[in-house]
Amino acid sequence: MTEQNKFNIEAETGIKFLDSSWHNDLCDSIANEDLNIQIFLPNSDVEDLNNEQFNTYTIVSFDGQVQHEEKQYTFEEIVDIINKLK
Repeated sequence: MTEQNKFNIEAETGIKFLDSSWHNDLCDSIANEDLNIQIFLPNSDVEDLNNEQFNTYTIVSFDGQVQHEEKQYTFEEIVDIINKLK
């Protein structure tokens, strides 16, 4: 799902992202240092927190300036946020 999510976000925003996943993260992530953001990607089609399955996106900033931490977003919402940051 990571590569497809990355491709879809890049296609909708025109912004390139790098894979920023770590082996011990709950889900994969992509990042763009110019925009100061890291996006944690869905790892499932369903939401099942007890089994570490997420169907939403989360966005954080590297320096705390982007205030979207601990909120879950749909694909459309995450694209809108990225487009506003450009």
